[in-house]
Amino acid sequence: EKIFSLYVPDSSIRALNKRGYLENPPPELVAVIRKSKRLSEQTNGRFDISIQPLFHYLFFLGDSEPDEARLTALQSLVNYRGISSSGEGIFFSKPGMQVTLNGLAQGYITDRVTRLLKSEGVQHTLVHMGEYSALGRNHRNEAWRIGIRDPNSGARSSSRAKHPLEVVPLDDSALATSEPLGTLLRERERLGHILDARDGRSTQRYTSISVKSPLALDADLLSTALTLLDRDAQERLLAQYPESSALVYKTDGTRYVLGTVSAFS
Repeated sequence: EKIFSLYVPDSSIRALNKRGYLENPPPELVAVIRKSKRLSEQTNGRFDISIQPLFHYLFFLGDSEPDEARLTALQSLVNYRGISSSGEGIFFSKPGMQVTLNGLAQGYITDRVTRLLKSEGVQHTLVHMGEYSALGRNHRNEAWRIGIRDPNSGARSSSRAKHPLEVVPLDDSALATSEPLGTLLRERERLGHILDARDGRSTQRYTSISVKSPLALDADLLSTALTLLDRDAQERLLAQYPESSALVYKTDGTRYVLGTVSAFS
């Protein structure tokens, strides 16, 4: 929270976004930013953590008409290449640039907690810090079972929410799910909360994408990035993460698996 939270007033990322630079940054922040920039390269800039100023504007705009000049100005700030990071400092190339790590930080933290428990001798547990990570098997010596929520089921507490789209086995692995239309920034346009950094739009293709990976960080970032890509591009991206697999539900009700089909059965 003290490093990654956009809401804790004195967090590292808040200081970075406010000043445009951060000297002697926490190594955790440097590591996650470097990971995000690699994913930006792999997705040809569709995934970009510097989307934050545009996201913030649209989030608070609601269904009011956007100012086109303002949109253009904010879009000009979105460029992952304008972020330089090292152990000495993190710097933005343009005033007004900001970053969000909502597509990575939860996975990173989940991995850290899992490693901590493992180092203390814990052999069988399920960690949920926004994403899931399983150590070993459950008390019945079976794989942990994680239900993937049906985005069309309404409130999480409703009776329909008790019937998941699918139940995924988890055994010494991690799982993350993204729902591109789960949170709408603009109801009228069906503008989802995961924005393509190249044009500020969201996809209408998918309702849910779940990724199973050895690391929660990879599962987290891939589940987010895959929502921005068509199937061919998804396959090219996952080819660079051969131990990861994805379960994709489309808005037309169809589904498909990328990677190892048995990962989800």
